[in-house]
Amino acid sequence: MSRRRPYLPPPESTVHLIGDVHIGGISPHRCQIVLDDLDKEMVPTTVAHIQLGDMTDLGTPEQDALALEWLKQLDAPWYNVLGNHDNFWRDASEWAAVYGWPSQNYTADLGFAKLIAVGPGEPSWGKLLRLSEETLRWLDHELTAAHGTDCIIACHAPLAETVLGDDDIHYTSRMPEFQIHDNEAILEVLAAHPNAKAWISGHTHSPIEVPGLITTKVVGGHKLAAINTSALYYVGKRITWTAPLITLYLTWLGDRAEVRFRNHGAGVWDGPHGLRVVDIDLS
Repeated sequence: MSRRRPYLPPPESTVHLIGDVHIGGISPHRCQIVLDDLDKEMVPTTVAHIQLGDMTDLGTPEQDALALEWLKQLDAPWYNVLGNHDNFWRDASEWAAVYGWPSQNYTADLGFAKLIAVGPGEPSWGKLLRLSEETLRWLDHELTAAHGTDCIIACHAPLAETVLGDDDIHYTSRMPEFQIHDNEAILEVLAAHPNAKAWISGHTHSPIEVPGLITTKVVGGHKLAAINTSALYYVGKRITWTAPLITLYLTWLGDRAEVRFRNHGAGVWDGPHGLRVVDIDLS
C-alpha cells in the first residue's frame, strides 16, 4: 500500500467502479452530486464505468427508466451487473433486455482486460445469491477463450471471506445472504485459469475502512484481487442521508493494480485510513 499523491491515472487502463445506487431509494440530489463531480478537472477520464448491481431499489419500469437516464449521462461506455434488488420480481432475461445485454452473463473488451459479468438467473426474493451450473460452465468457457488476456469478473455479491467488518453494524461476506454462494465451485473455476485476475463486487454497502474491502486470494497458485465498491445509497446497516458518496477507480498495470477513492460529496480524493492509493500486488 502507498501514501503517494493520487495523481490522475492513465485513462487507457482505468475503469470507474460504482457500487449500489438503488434508484428509487436514493435521493435524486445525491445522484446528481455524483454526476456533477465527475465533470470536474481533477476526476480522471476512464475506459468505462462499471456499476456493480442494485442500480435500482425494486426493479420497476419507472426505476429502470431513471437508472438508464442516469447511466447515459456518464462520460464513457457503461456496463452494469444484475443485483438482487434489480430482480426481486423478474428473471434475469427481463433485466438484461431492459439494459441491452444478451443475458445477465456477458463480456466486454476493456482494451487492457476482458470484463466478464455474471449473475443469478432467477428472481432473488427470499433466496441466496447463486451462480447456476450453466453460468459456471459459461464462465469457464469465457476464461478459456481469453487465455493470455487478463480477465476481471464482475458480480454483485462478493466471494466469501473477502470484505468483512463488524457483523453487528456491517454487512459482510461471512453472512450467507451477503456472499455469492457455491464459493468452492466458483473458486475451482477461477483456480483453473491464471488469467482470472480480479473479482469486483458490491452488495455489502461497506464503509471503505472495513478489512478486506480490497484484498487478494490465492486460487490455483495465482493471485486474485477481490475489490468491493461500497455503495452510493448508504453504508453499514443503517440508511442515512449523510453517508459519503464514494466510488472507486481501478487502474490496471499488469502484475499490479491501483485503486483510488473519490468522495463525490466532498469533492476530494479519499481513502481508507488515509491511504489515497491502494496498491494490489498480483505477481
